[in-house]
Amino acid sequence: MNLMSNMLKSARRPEHRGFPGRRRTQIVKLGMLAGALMFLGVGAIFGQSVLFFDDFAGPKLDPTWQASLPDAHCGSIPYGSSLIANCAGAPEFDFRSLGANSVVHIANSMGPLQRRGWSSSAVFVARDFRLEARFNTLNQSPTSSIDAFIELWLLDANDDTRYDIVSPYGGGFGTDLYFFTGSSLDKDYPHSSYSYQNNTWYRLVLEGARDQNIRASLCDDNGKELIGRSFRHSAGAFCSGFKIVLSQAIGASGVPYPVDVAVDYVKLTTGGSPSKHLNSPKSEP
Repeated sequence: MNLMSNMLKSARRPEHRGFPGRRRTQIVKLGMLAGALMFLGVGAIFGQSVLFFDDFAGPKLDPTWQASLPDAHCGSIPYGSSLIANCAGAPEFDFRSLGANSVVHIANSMGPLQRRGWSSSAVFVARDFRLEARFNTLNQSPTSSIDAFIELWLLDANDDTRYDIVSPYGGGFGTDLYFFTGSSLDKDYPHSSYSYQNNTWYRLVLEGARDQNIRASLCDDNGKELIGRSFRHSAGAFCSGFKIVLSQAIGASGVPYPVDVAVDYVKLTTGGSPSKHLNSPKSEP
């Protein structure tokens, strides 16, 4: 998957005009890479269609992203039921490099019970899809970043009260780490303990396959699911299509607190074989 993401990023780079030999060399190299991936047993990725891809290369935000979010549940669960976070508008962000990656650094101070983020202006209709955000946790701590430092959603195109959401969550002011999933369709907002690490790359995923329920996952940087949960509905529940959402939220903090994350890309694909989760160490049915 790292190779594939690099290929997608390369496709966004300007063409070297006036150097046809270099362009032919690139095509040959891509062909060789495709053959190598086939040999390694991951050639099914080439059956996918990319519906959306943003590698946050800057210097401006992709206009697909709009600061329009509904008020919605977040992972704050002080009394055993999720609380509603109100939309506070667009997040503060900047483009920068993290290692070899171009990232959008999203850092905000907000709360209690506030959310900032973007939804897509585009609507996607797919029964077989994978929505993935690659992100780095940076430094999650009671003084630097807590609660829902990154959230990924599916938002109904016609009814913004209908959504699925997934987030790693630093509850207890960053001392109680867990994996949060919520669905207004299922009216269910559970969480499971999971100790994600600082300064680590992960993939946050929402995935749907025909005749299977949508699954939320936190994966390592190779795409292996570390913890996951399936909702009680399939992608068919979004019969009019869905928007995608990237956001941050603070729960019942009492006073404003910081949230901080670096996002390498957000990608939505359709087609190909669905991922398998049978060997995930902390998966739920």
